[in-house]
Amino acid sequence: MQRVVALGGRAPVARFQAEFGQRGFGWWAVEVRATGEFVGFAGLDPVDEEMPFTGVEIGWRHGPTAPEGPHRP
Repeated sequence: MQRVVALGGRAPVARFQAEFGQRGFGWWAVEVRATGEFVGFAGLDPVDEEMPFTGVEIGWRHGPTAPEGPHRP
């Protein structure tokens, strides 16, 4: 949690936690298992209300230090 807070401040973390508590789903911090290094976020989020359809989308935001895997070249 400290690494996540250091990279984005406490406000986004508090918002993610509150939204997760309200909806039962949301954003997760992504870490490298071997080192515990924070490399981004992944999760589920409702489609914006301005869109002409409803649903839940899958999203992710990983930084350049995220390890390569089968999903990355």
